[in-house]
Amino acid sequence: MTNLKTNFIKDAFTLCFITLIAGLLLGFVYENTKEPIAISAQNKIKEAYEKVLSGGDTFIDISGDVIGASAGYEASLIEALKVENKNGEKIGYIMTTSSRGFGGEIKVIVGFDNDKNITGIAFPNVLSETPGLGMKITNEDFYFQYIGKKGSGFQIVKNNSSSNELEINAVTGATVSSNAINEAINFASMMANRAE
Repeated sequence: MTNLKTNFIKDAFTLCFITLIAGLLLGFVYENTKEPIAISAQNKIKEAYEKVLSGGDTFIDISGDVIGASAGYEASLIEALKVENKNGEKIGYIMTTSSRGFGGEIKVIVGFDNDKNITGIAFPNVLSETPGLGMKITNEDFYFQYIGKKGSGFQIVKNNSSSNELEINAVTGATVSSNAINEAINFASMMANRAE
């Protein structure tokens, strides 16, 4: 009986020691990788900004200036930026918005020139939309339909053959994802139109 009790205590101390060492190692690894991960995420956002509106050097947060009533939209504003070049001249705006797709939140970064025309679209996060269907919203074939256009009344249609530039062809088999992206881009356009 005493031997069993001694083995139990010995095993408990061994397990506690192993857990303590594993916890310390995990904390050490976390502390040493936290900063490089944050820098990598920041670089990825900068790359997305350059993709949607090239030539930006200074990014000024104007979220408080553009936010207001958003009746009728299911999207939300994450960030609104006024963009200036190296000479301090305003070259446009970048709006980061999100909407709910089939697989969860879809975050979209949209660039606008000074005339509020869409200059580019980027997806800063990995999307959880259906592979092969909903993920097609990240293909240029789909989102390039918005580039160069202005307005916040874009509509998703199937097999668009009209000349209405506010009509955007849906991704076949991914209507929910197409509508979510459209909602986020319409909301970004509305926010850009409020910017001065």
